[in-house]
Amino acid sequence: MTRPAASTWSHRRVLPVALVGVGLVGLTAGAALSTGSGGDGTTDGASRTALASAERARPFRSEAGQRRYDAQVADLLLRRVHLAPEALAAAGLSAEEADGVCSLMLLQSADHELVDAVQAATAAYSRALQAAGTPRRAGPGPGQEHEGEQPASASARAENLADSRAMLDGLLDTVWSAATTGLDADKKARLARIRSNQAAGWNLPAPYLVVERTGEDWKRLRSALATKHFVDHGGPVFPHTDTTIVATAHADPDVAAARQGLDLNLEPIQAAWANRLAR
Repeated sequence: MTRPAASTWSHRRVLPVALVGVGLVGLTAGAALSTGSGGDGTTDGASRTALASAERARPFRSEAGQRRYDAQVADLLLRRVHLAPEALAAAGLSAEEADGVCSLMLLQSADHELVDAVQAATAAYSRALQAAGTPRRAGPGPGQEHEGEQPASASARAENLADSRAMLDGLLDTVWSAATTGLDADKKARLARIRSNQAAGWNLPAPYLVVERTGEDWKRLRSALATKHFVDHGGPVFPHTDTTIVATAHADPDVAAARQGLDLNLEPIQAAWANRLAR
């Protein structure tokens, strides 16, 4: 896939709402496609409307306003590449290290050319996702002889989807790598596993995501944790099988360390995050 020329996406200051509409919705749809959780890419029209509205309404920003904008975008990008405070704490980062991650992401968000490239790639992926789920018509119906070009073949749509996803993933990998620059290898490895498991659709608390599991093991743990949550809030007695599954997960040294890191460091990291990004 050919990267768009810099002149087509540089210096466009798109409001954070466009990143929410185009970026997060499109990425959620992409994750749903890869995990079979039900995304169908039908939000593309609303996403493009949000983007167009933001483009028409670009106001002049004061220096303080631009800083607030960049901080909002940094917050969105951090969460989008699975570097939320819970992940940072579970991976063993200190508040100082988390502040460094936020500072590096602020530098990324100030690079509007990169931000716009991520946004454009997300919009392209959303369009490809929607097209991939659109059956090809045999031809125009009565009175539709001039309807225009028909949808591409299924194989062409699938190729376009793969290309657009690869483009988006490459840009997000760049963002993630830049934000984690300087962290030690073990912490980066834990963050990478959390990101990989969340991207695969296993949306469990961060400490459980620092290890690899089979698909069946993920399903059993997810079910057991859901039952535990139900019991903790007044439900029936916790089944012995689920108790064993949760106890086994908690006994894993990596999970135990991640749970301890979350308990000790989440609040300081949240404070550092707010101080750096809530401007």
